Amino acid sequence: MTATLGQETAGLVWTARFADGAGGEYTGLLPAEIPADRAGLLVGRCWTEAVSGTPEDPSAAPTDALAASSQVEFIPVHPGELARVAVVMGQMVHVTSVVICPAGVDQEATALAFWAGNILRAQRDGQKAAVMCAVCPPLGSGRSAIPHEISISDGEAARVRHVWEVVGWPDLPDWLDSLAPGAGAGA
Repeated sequence: MTATLGQETAGLVWTARFADGAGGEYTGLLPAEIPADRAGLLVGRCWTEAVSGTPEDPSAAPTDALAASSQVEFIPVHPGELARVAVVMGQMVHVTSVVICPAGVDQEATALAFWAGNILRAQRDGQKAAVMCAVCPPLGSGRSAIPHEISISDGEAARVRHVWEVVGWPDLPDWLDSLAPGAGAGA
């Protein structure tokens, strides 16, 4: 994944591209407030059934209603439980994104992890959230962390950053399948 840093009047705008060309622009701002001194999860949810009135056909809901029903929030979690809870939440059908936020982690790096997770989800089956973190979090047993390298440039100088995807061991075969040619973005 390659990212380029550009300037606009509203602030920084990042353009990130995966090796397969997928990507787009985003600002380096988080969609929700994250306390610097608390560990937790940044979780995005979409409640399509609630706005469509027809759980069988959520696509019948108007786009603006879907946007209004989407929500990103910070949920405090005990530091020792971050990876476990994040992987479980990433399996939920109404969860669109999960970013592990250890206390004290840089918010711009967390914003990059949030955005990269959304790109990975869209490039895969779109059904499960990619569980991301700006740093390699404590994993506990039954989970692996996969680094995604990001090259960030302001047009003159380049830096390399990593964001980490946390995958439960039972999901590793599906993750490996996503690396097959034509299957979407991967590491």
